[in-house]
Amino acid sequence: MCSPVISIIVPIYKTHKAYLLKCLTSLIEQTADAIYFEILLIDDNNFQDETGTICEEFASMYENCVVYHKENGGVSSARNLGIKKAKGEFLCFLDADDWLECRAVETMVRAIEKESDLDLLLFSLMIHFPDKQIKNQFWHTSNELFTEADRQCLQLQHYAKGITDYYPQFLASGNHGKLYRRSVVIQHNLTFNEQLTRMEDNLFNLYFVEYAKKIMFIDSVVHDYRKNSESVTNRPNTKIIEEFEKAYREIEIFHQKFDKPSIYDEALVIKRLVGIHIYYDSFWKIATEPPHKNQLNELLQTEPYHTCLKKVNYTYLTPKEKVYITVLKTKNYTLLSLLHKLETFYINVKGQAVNKNN
Repeated sequence: MCSPVISIIVPIYKTHKAYLLKCLTSLIEQTADAIYFEILLIDDNNFQDETGTICEEFASMYENCVVYHKENGGVSSARNLGIKKAKGEFLCFLDADDWLECRAVETMVRAIEKESDLDLLLFSLMIHFPDKQIKNQFWHTSNELFTEADRQCLQLQHYAKGITDYYPQFLASGNHGKLYRRSVVIQHNLTFNEQLTRMEDNLFNLYFVEYAKKIMFIDSVVHDYRKNSESVTNRPNTKIIEEFEKAYREIEIFHQKFDKPSIYDEALVIKRLVGIHIYYDSFWKIATEPPHKNQLNELLQTEPYHTCLKKVNYTYLTPKEKVYITVLKTKNYTLLSLLHKLETFYINVKGQAVNKNN
């Protein structure tokens, strides 16, 4: 078999059988000839559940599919093994509970053939919620090369909504709907940081965009992303602050390494403060006595959060963020709790309305 154009890397760990089968079926039912792509299944649980056996069965039936079994090391470890084993000109990362459109590989190969010197291609993403679907466009113009200003905006999307010229409807970060030139990854020794349990894909993207010479967005849906409440990012986590801070410190190193302008630091200030909303949902919601004054008060008195509240630039905040951060400054925890309840109510009502109209 000649070298494939695309290597599709699928990290797998305790994925529901039905989700995994849908993912794998979407790969072997591609309209593109198998010579154009390889499928790398990374069993990150080393046969400790049935997914290892399922992967072996698929690999035995399809020449362009191979499976690697390893002891559990996390999604970054699994992706890094996939990068090491990949032979394709481009890398595509796919979560085991997501799937590709049947013409995804064909669409990606045609895009590569048309613009053969591109380093990063972005495509539209279809996000599947339990009650609705949203088409997520990573950029506002299609089939145009990114300028330097566009490149900065693409990086800043990983920080905050209001600081960018364009922000996708739902999802800005992640490896979804992207093709990465493998030679750029190898040349700059890019890997997913295995010490991080949060934002490891954000960090990978920041570095890749920095090194990529040519970037383009194509408004074609190739990737279907499943958003469900059982995701690891939606589970209560008592180490949430520590995990995010570790990622933020890595982003500060990125700023220093490339001497980024001050707008990047201002964006990180916003990301830290808006992130407190995530702390609330992922950690404090499991506390016994809301509105969790002790945890929040302690956080806001420590650095860098104490300084962030003082220096946050309201110019770059969305209207909702302005309200939220203003309430944080007042330390009115009862009002903060009310804001969270109102937002939850609004999301539920909006979801019901969308579901009713579909």
